[in-house]
Amino acid sequence: MIHVAIILPIYARALRAGEKTIEARLTRNRIVPFGVVRPGERVYFKEKSGGFVLAARVERVEEFADLGPRDVRALRARYNGEIGGSAEYWSLKRRARYATLVMLGAVEAIEFGPAYRAHATWRPRTAWFALPEEECVYPGCLRANRRGATAREAG
Repeated sequence: MIHVAIILPIYARALRAGEKTIEARLTRNRIVPFGVVRPGERVYFKEKSGGFVLAARVERVEEFADLGPRDVRALRARYNGEIGGSAEYWSLKRRARYATLVMLGAVEAIEFGPAYRAHATWRPRTAWFALPEEECVYPGCLRANRRGATAREAG
């Protein structure tokens, strides 16, 4: 399986710089990527209202269910150095019941990603998509391999 994650530009910059090594998804409901993302899979990162910018390999995944506010505070204390969430982020997530922490490696700049909007799982206002491996566009999406090639969907 491959994944498309929609992120804010500030988090894309932090991932690119190596300051952020964990992509955290805290939700009130049990939704993707909870229970779906696995080590060794690829995540394509698309900036919100922008194009694809990064791809990374999933190194490890930690999932938490039935969280309460105290549990969310504990996750912040333990992992925020690698997540890089702002105080506002954690305030918005204080009532999350599920958490998926995706530890990332091999972060690379890309020029395009999979055509996720053409897939049956696409829904507007969704920030994570799990797609079949056949949708993988790696390594063609890497900048070093893109000279003169026609770009695919940018978002």
